[in-house]
Amino acid sequence: MEKILIISLLLLLTSCSIDWNWEKDKKIAELEKQVLEMKKEKESDLYEKKKDCMNNENKALGFLQKWDEIHSIFYSKILNSCIISFIRYETIKNDDFERDYPVHVIRDIYTMEWILNETDAPKWEQKIKELKWE
Repeated sequence: MEKILIISLLLLLTSCSIDWNWEKDKKIAELEKQVLEMKKEKESDLYEKKKDCMNNENKALGFLQKWDEIHSIFYSKILNSCIISFIRYETIKNDDFERDYPVHVIRDIYTMEWILNETDAPKWEQKIKELKWE
């Protein structure tokens, strides 16, 4: 009798952890499906934002002056906005000389905010990498 009780108890305990109806597998499959759908939705949304950003190229080019050099126009996931980076040449006038020097600029196309206005090219390049999330 004792053996039957022990065996019954063991069977009861092990049945609690056994997935008799494959419910765990069904739940995992459903969650994986939801993750894939969310991923596709995010990728589609990102694609649309990048496309919209490139459609604003004319607005971005409006920031430039005659001698400015455009570097790139890109969508920044970090700022959730469209960004333009370019090099502007400004003139320094002293008593004895006049010299043009490059100023590295990053601006938000939508808000027209100045994100960076820097003479240090490596700092500018690093900021672009951060904004592109590279």
